Amino acid sequence: MFYVNIINRAYLESELGRYGLMDLAEELIERVIEYVSQYDVYERILIDVDSVVHDVLKKVHAQFNILENEGEEGQMKLVEFETLTLSE
Repeated sequence: MFYVNIINRAYLESELGRYGLMDLAEELIERVIEYVSQYDVYERILIDVDSVVHDVLKKVHAQFNILENEGEEGQMKLVEFETLTLSE
C-alpha cells in the first residue's frame, strides 16, 4: 500500500473555493490517489469531474504533477496541484 501527499493542497482548495467548488475537493483527491498508482514519477495527470455551477453543467479539469517517491520502498508519492480550469 502507498500513500499520496498533495504538497500544495491549500492551493488546490483555494482554487476550488474561487469557483465555488469546495465540495469537489475530496472527490478530486480520491481520484488523484486512484490515478497516481498507475503512473510513474515526473508525469502529469489530468482529472476531469462534472459539476453544476450556477445551474450550468461544467467540466472541471484539474492538472497534477507526480514529483517523486519517498519513504521506504517508495511508499509515498508526492503530488503537486498545478492548475484548475472549467469548461462547458
